[in-house]
Amino acid sequence: MITEYDFNLASGANSWKRVGDTHPVNLYYGKDDQGRNAIEFSGHFVINRKIHSSVVIEITHYKNPDGGKSIVFSLLDNKLLHPFCDFLNTMIEATSQYSLSNQDAYHSVCEVYFIMQKMFRTNSDILSEAEIKGLIGELLFIKENLFPMVGQTKAIGAWSGAEKTRKDFAFDHEWYEVKTIDFGKETVHISSIEQLDSPIEGSLVIFQVERMAEEYDGINLNKLVSGLLNQIVSVNDKDIFISKLQDAHYSYSPKYDEFEYELRAVDEYRVTADFPRITRAGISPAIAKASFDLTIAEILPYKK
Repeated sequence: MITEYDFNLASGANSWKRVGDTHPVNLYYGKDDQGRNAIEFSGHFVINRKIHSSVVIEITHYKNPDGGKSIVFSLLDNKLLHPFCDFLNTMIEATSQYSLSNQDAYHSVCEVYFIMQKMFRTNSDILSEAEIKGLIGELLFIKENLFPMVGQTKAIGAWSGAEKTRKDFAFDHEWYEVKTIDFGKETVHISSIEQLDSPIEGSLVIFQVERMAEEYDGINLNKLVSGLLNQIVSVNDKDIFISKLQDAHYSYSPKYDEFEYELRAVDEYRVTADFPRITRAGISPAIAKASFDLTIAEILPYKK
């Protein structure tokens, strides 16, 4: 896996290192002719895709002395070097098959760019801390629970993402609602009736986290997203995952590194027919929406 440290080892313009001696195609990382962090793919291929520069990545095509071509992706904002590494690592994975032709590799490189460019924004707006913690809990549940239980494709497909009037995760005859609260808090907030209302039994999963100093090596949103991106095997699954992150208004920002947490507890509660909750059938049709807080001590009998 290529990291920011590897890019920083390159010194001076046109300083390149090949990705692995046994990698089936010529893929390089380092510094371009202007000293910018960059990725280069070279080989004998036909340029037949419309691929354009963005506000943070400049794309340049070259003809090589051997008659082949190169496509160079140059990073214009070094604050985005972390997701740029994810971009390269995804490209490495997509071009790792030994049977891959240069033309196939070119198409794979383009597809990875189309998918990963969603992560490259310069928007200064970031999620609120409550939203950061909520997204961390959902991503931890995907990584630690759903991936081992149902596999990556099914887990990502089951995630509702930004749609907060649905369960966070639903598949087959099972559903999960995930909440993240500060460690030691006595209540958990349910923001809509629909989150716990179902004729089918499901689960309420509560993550308890504690905010730590920025220097603490714990859990932060950027590291969690990056780890998942590098763990997800299918490029199509990565595309769906990134789209759902985008819907949740996440894109990489170094500001998220300031929000470091330690996971203190994870508890799961079975939401049965008699679980304390507001249901649509139990209230007047005149009530369009409602939210409520559950006292955690009072739902302990439902703890798994």
